[in-house]
Amino acid sequence: MRIPWCRAIQIGKLSAWGEQFLTSLQENSILDVSHLAGLEELPAPDTSTVPQLLVIENFPESRQWILKLRQGNHPFYILWFGRNFSKEDIIFALTYRVYCTLENPKSDDKNVHMWIKKASQTIENSKQFSHLISTLRTLFKQIEGELALSYQTELKTAISKIEHYGMHDELAGISSDQRGPRENIAFNRSETFAEMLNSMHDLERTGVLWVKGDGKTEEGRVEFLQGRIVLAAAGETHGLKALFRIFLWDNPRFLFTHRGPDECLVTDHLNIVLKYLCLEGEELKRHYDKCRAHIPPSDLVLELEPSALHIGTRLATNDFLTLASVVEYGKVSDILDYNPLPDALIYKSLISLRQANLIRL
Repeated sequence: MRIPWCRAIQIGKLSAWGEQFLTSLQENSILDVSHLAGLEELPAPDTSTVPQLLVIENFPESRQWILKLRQGNHPFYILWFGRNFSKEDIIFALTYRVYCTLENPKSDDKNVHMWIKKASQTIENSKQFSHLISTLRTLFKQIEGELALSYQTELKTAISKIEHYGMHDELAGISSDQRGPRENIAFNRSETFAEMLNSMHDLERTGVLWVKGDGKTEEGRVEFLQGRIVLAAAGETHGLKALFRIFLWDNPRFLFTHRGPDECLVTDHLNIVLKYLCLEGEELKRHYDKCRAHIPPSDLVLELEPSALHIGTRLATNDFLTLASVVEYGKVSDILDYNPLPDALIYKSLISLRQANLIRL
């Protein structure tokens, strides 16, 4: 699965040329773009202050959009593109802290790719910084009762100041003066699976993270050795497949048990950077959420529909692998457990095969 370099929000109208430019970037997995008709559709800014990339085509009204954005509290990097930019446009972009202007860009232009990569890395760094602050707050909550009151106050103040000044970013529209005090932010909160994995990594913890989802059979565990994943299991699955399964669970709850290094079972050598593991896991969750209304129940038995096969049948690789598992195992739960593909991709293929009448109940 190809993961886009960066996610972006495109706001306002697009010319045919502009639509073609963004579509080409999406098709090449450079940008994943969602479209909004106007500023009123922007979600309210949350307390994380992690900026997003906002894409605007240069129309006369686009200046007003940028002005309104800078007057509000939305943390955005603004990528302003168009066929032509006047001298006044460039001065305006500098004055109102537009991240970059792209004049008559081409989707295969290395300069365009450079700016998007740079924005992606900057946003990722901001996200990691925000998560590290959250991890410090959670850790503080865990040891709060063991500290003297004076130390508690000092640590709270230090963490708040690190966050207050560390998030200052003029290009994203975030200033320490605008943010104000953060003492009202809770020190503990529900976390996603990706956030928990990052917390284990940041704190270099050794032990077992137990995970339970809303479903009756949704139980798993991940073992860590100094912050590195050395084992993962969920049901009958292990390793990466188990991790990707856990990403799909709704409202996961977590319990961490400390262990000594000699108690760890090093069985899974995951040759994947945590950042990319989390990106792919969250992308699979998005795919799953889109099709979850159509996924078959786990106890359903499927079989091949032979009459639908003919000499001209062409299947994508994932669909072929899933069809082979249908023939071998039949039951959906077994297909999910023993097919090496991530569950979300198996569900997607099962839906495609059913729509093509290649499988039946």
